[in-house]
Amino acid sequence: MESRALEYFREVASRGSFTKAAAALRIAQPAVSRAVRQLEEELGVTLLIRDKRQIRLTKAGEKLYEHAVEMHRLLVKAKNDVVNMQDLTQGEVEIGLPSMAGSYYFPDQIMRFLEAYPGLTVSIYEAGTSVIEEAVISGEIELGTIVTEEGRKSSSLLSIHPFLTVQMVAVVPLDHPFASRTSVSHEELAEEPLILFKEGYYQRKVVDQISEKAGSPVHLAFETNQISMAKSLTQRGLGITIFLEMVIQDDEKLAGIPLDPPISLTLALAHRRKNHCLPPTKLFYSFCLAEPHIKIPRL
Repeated sequence: MESRALEYFREVASRGSFTKAAAALRIAQPAVSRAVRQLEEELGVTLLIRDKRQIRLTKAGEKLYEHAVEMHRLLVKAKNDVVNMQDLTQGEVEIGLPSMAGSYYFPDQIMRFLEAYPGLTVSIYEAGTSVIEEAVISGEIELGTIVTEEGRKSSSLLSIHPFLTVQMVAVVPLDHPFASRTSVSHEELAEEPLILFKEGYYQRKVVDQISEKAGSPVHLAFETNQISMAKSLTQRGLGITIFLEMVIQDDEKLAGIPLDPPISLTLALAHRRKNHCLPPTKLFYSFCLAEPHIKIPRL
């Protein structure tokens, strides 16, 4: 079994698409398909159920995927360990970031980190917080930003360090009736056409909870994971959305109105409790620790 074929399979399984896997690997799609097919022939089992809409894992595929993720983690660790035996002038930090925090909170921290350590690089694993949490638990990434919730017990496998509490606001165009309001009720929000992220993002979970409490289904106008697209659609009056307050605080074309009752979320850095992070990850974590507004314990 070739490690390259296993890596191709891992990418297809994690992304649910041969096309997306090929793009991530920067190779032609037929090469990915051929490698996975040869892997199935070698093992004598079907690993993937190939539907037109999505790729699904068989039981055998699920088991192999677990091993593929672990092998990928070990290979990355081996490479980084060898590189970092000398010093920290080379290496990569991979951190899981949800789109809103990744776009509007972490860029300044990442910029200052790279200015301080120009030989290092930062790779961003962008996904919803629930997906990021699973990726940290599985070992696919070492460090991720997740959402902590009051009353929700986090995985015992994770060490979780809250660093920021932020408010969510209803986001509307300036000519919307809500724009002049001091607050918007959950019931009023549920009655509006909404522009939302796809499933797996915390924003979507918040709206589902609002809908359940209001006793009415959500009117989903558009679904997109692109903040810029959601903003553009909202500006044009095609619906409204909810964002972290930081996302629109400098936007002159949109208004952010607090929800009533307020909805806040706490962002946290998470890593596996018993795993030793690689040196570049430790360095990035410590760098965040040194930021005056982030108070988290040492790794």
